[in-house]
Amino acid sequence: MSREGVDHALARLTEEKDRIAASLLDLDTTLLLHGVGFTGETRRRADELKGRIADLWTLYDPYSRVLDEALRLRGRGSRPPLEELTWLLTGASVEIPEEARRTLKGPATKALTLQAVVDRMTPLYDEAAALVETAETAWSVTSGKLEEVETAFARAMALDVADPELDRLQDRFAALEVHTDPLGRHPELDLLAAEVPQLVDLLRAAAEVRAEFADRANKIRNLLQEITTVRAATRRTTRIVLEKIVSPTLPARVSDDLPGGLPDLELLREQRRWRELAPALTALEREVTAALQAARQDHELVQGLLDRRAELRGRLDAYRIKAKRLGMAEDPVTTRLYESARQLLWTSPCDLRQATVALAAYQKALSPKAAQA
Repeated sequence: MSREGVDHALARLTEEKDRIAASLLDLDTTLLLHGVGFTGETRRRADELKGRIADLWTLYDPYSRVLDEALRLRGRGSRPPLEELTWLLTGASVEIPEEARRTLKGPATKALTLQAVVDRMTPLYDEAAALVETAETAWSVTSGKLEEVETAFARAMALDVADPELDRLQDRFAALEVHTDPLGRHPELDLLAAEVPQLVDLLRAAAEVRAEFADRANKIRNLLQEITTVRAATRRTTRIVLEKIVSPTLPARVSDDLPGGLPDLELLREQRRWRELAPALTALEREVTAALQAARQDHELVQGLLDRRAELRGRLDAYRIKAKRLGMAEDPVTTRLYESARQLLWTSPCDLRQATVALAAYQKALSPKAAQA
């Protein structure tokens, strides 16, 4: 090689050596190599990675020494030993120990060129880098689940609701060996990642019940009182309807029974069984609300019959005024129709169906076309 060729090769190879060294040092910093007390799958992967990196350094060290020697020779001055430099840079100048073969004097060696050493290091590095990437991905997933569970436990503790299930989950979490084997399979951690947030939701509801029980219980009492009041009004109105309306369509007999359970809830409160109290209180609120809605619907149905009679009476009076305006108040036909409808509406009990038909006939008789006829 010429001096210029040597200089060019040295510059390229030195740059390549620096990149390789940086890559190896980067591998050396992975947490998988520096953790203490690893077990299981994590220990297996750590040992595998250490083996790959040890093989890389075994190749890199003599490779680096040859390049350093070439740089030293090139630095002698303006007349470097080009033949020796050529051999170092292109010949089989790197002696690599062959651990599988030993001689009386120690491990046998194999001479490789600088490029052959790089070619041998490349797949080893790729395997090591893949191990690191896989390990970091698995570690990230496990760390995320750990953080999720720990955060959920922190939220649960902040609610300050004593609960035996929370204690059991904490004991299960403490028994995990995730920290010594973060890359292993941990189905128990997966279960806790699902169970603890669910428990937090229950405890949050329990904490809300603890703070709101008195107000919500009073609201239930008020609703129960309103149900009683509405039902009483429905019974009174029903008696009137039976007297005033023919064959009315009425709801089923109004019951005196009220949704119960409030005393049981108060007992749970006294026993500080908040997690049981939360769903039971919500269920009772729904039951009471539904009972009140049903009571109101029954009352509206019964009252609607009287309201319908009042509506028909009002419409009859309005049509009577219209008849006077049209000059038909004394007309025998319209007068007969008016009296028929009036008798039906002001007779007890009132037949709403017949009264509706009579009112429609009277209205039709007052139409412009009928008036012209």
